[in-house]
Order: sequence, then structure tokens, then C-alpha cells
Amino acid sequence: MKIEINLKEESVKKLSEVAQYETLQRKIRGLDEVITEEDIIKAAVYDYLKKVYNFNQVKDTNDLGSPYQLKNKFKQIMDEEGLKPKDLESLTSIPAKNLSRVLNNKSQPSLDYFVRICVALQKHDMFSVLYREK
Repeated sequence: MKIEINLKEESVKKLSEVAQYETLQRKIRGLDEVITEEDIIKAAVYDYLKKVYNFNQVKDTNDLGSPYQLKNKFKQIMDEEGLKPKDLESLTSIPAKNLSRVLNNKSQPSLDYFVRICVALQKHDMFSVLYREK
């Protein structure tokens, strides 16, 4: 499907800058991949849809008294990224014992630990790391 959009000149310029930056980042990593403005727009749409989908999975707060516990996906994300708990420990300065409890969903992290882990895993959308267990 093809969708046409109209953007302000300033937005087109920013898209071009981001595409150039992403292409440069890939060249630095030894990849010959050219990123276009269209790629950036597609990625933004995909990211937005993912956020909406994840939000809808977690947002069921009408059931504040529900027995469904809020859990995190930190361990799953680490497995996907090939990170070990020791890597996360050094990135966050969270003691191994505390980190283990969080990664295994034995307890949920404090806000401080939650932010540290999200930053270390480069997850800036809390709905991509949380879910409700039914």
C-alpha cells in the first residue's frame, strides 16, 4: 500500500539529517546500508504502532484491584540482545542479588532501578518492558 503525506520543509530537512546520520552509523559499523527518509518514516510508524499495542496490553488499570500482576520483560530483552546479567550489573551498578530478583520477576524494581535498567537496555518506552500476567 502506498500512502502520501505532506510535510513541512523543516520536517523534511530533519528527516534527511536523521537518514544521513543513520547511514553514517552503519558505515562506522562496516555496513554498506543506505538509510532513506522513507526508511525513517516507516520506522517511526512501526515504533508508534508498537507503543500503542504495548500500551493496550498494560493499560488495563480499570481493574486496579485485579489479581493480574505487573511484570517486566527485562530478561527476555537481554536474551534477545545477547546480554548477560553481569553485563547489566556493570551498566547499571545494581547489585547482582537485587538484579536477579528483578530479572526473575520475584520483585519489581524501584523507580531508580527501573530507569537505570531501561536506559542500559535502551528501552525508552515503559510499555515495551511491562506486561500484566494473567
